[in-house]
Amino acid sequence: MTKKLRSAVLATSLALIGAVGLAVAPASQAAPAVGQFSVPTLPGLPKSTSIPKSGDKYIDVKVTFSGTAADSGTTGDSNGDGANVYYRTYHGSTYASPSIDIVKTNIKSYVSKPSINASDYSSTIAPGTSNLWRIRITQYTSPGVYRVTFPVTQFHTVNYNTVKTTKTATATFTVKLNKKAAKSNFSASGGQWTVGRTATIYAYAHETYRGKKVTLQYKPKGTKKWRNVGKAKKFKLSSSRSRAIFKTKALRKTGQVRFKVKKSKYGAKFTTKKFKVTVKRR
Repeated sequence: MTKKLRSAVLATSLALIGAVGLAVAPASQAAPAVGQFSVPTLPGLPKSTSIPKSGDKYIDVKVTFSGTAADSGTTGDSNGDGANVYYRTYHGSTYASPSIDIVKTNIKSYVSKPSINASDYSSTIAPGTSNLWRIRITQYTSPGVYRVTFPVTQFHTVNYNTVKTTKTATATFTVKLNKKAAKSNFSASGGQWTVGRTATIYAYAHETYRGKKVTLQYKPKGTKKWRNVGKAKKFKLSSSRSRAIFKTKALRKTGQVRFKVKKSKYGAKFTTKKFKVTVKRR
């Protein structure tokens, strides 16, 4: 074998060895970085909502985010990206679930917050999908401003080493008392007395009207015009409601009364339904 031929054979052999080496020992894929996902958002959460006249109502809200794709389970690398990655809707350190807290309210007696029930959302979530959940508001929910806190935790595992990263969506919304709910919550008492004596009439409204003014109006039987009776009164806290007391001798005939209530920070202004008053003769 000539010198040139030996050189050619050696070069060919080295090339083949190199090709075989590349085929049997590919470079390992780098795992995605830890915590590669965006802060969640809460599309669908309104800035303001109202308390129902009766019963319950629900607000449908979504939680969405983008980031490293989730594997099909809590073990294994099903998508072949070099790590096992999955997400959960609770805090990675404290295990706190989604929650609603009070920011401010004018209720002093007892605050009933909107709620998120565990059955209203899934603990499993993934980037690029919408996790639907619901806020429950009842007729007894307190008006005010509330903050929603919704944590999402990424579990990232490589070589049995798991790193947890939590990012949290936060947003505020206001709960108000509209006219229908306010009127439904109103009541009055003391609609019967004897002519010439002082009539005492009690007006009760939702606690959110504490400190606001209410005017008593009167329409004697057989007339069409309403007239104000005395000066407006301020509601004061009585148990868990707002109460105003009217004492007057101006109601001399059987007829009707109604009340005009000024708006509060979280309650609409409204005029009540008509209440019958009976004035007896001596």
